[in-house]
Amino acid sequence: MKALVFRQVGDLRVEDVPVPEIGPREILVKVHSCSICGTDVRTYKHGIAG
Repeated sequence: MKALVFRQVGDLRVEDVPVPEIGPREILVKVHSCSICGTDVRTYKHGIAG
């Protein structure tokens, strides 16, 4: 499946990743659409604050 992967500040990549395996009492949800928020933009520009 395709995923947007955050590698480092300023580096986002669309990559093929394996479909996650699910366990008992879990479900796998197919996402139709999504968006980003201000925190996502800040992380992309400045990294994850610890």
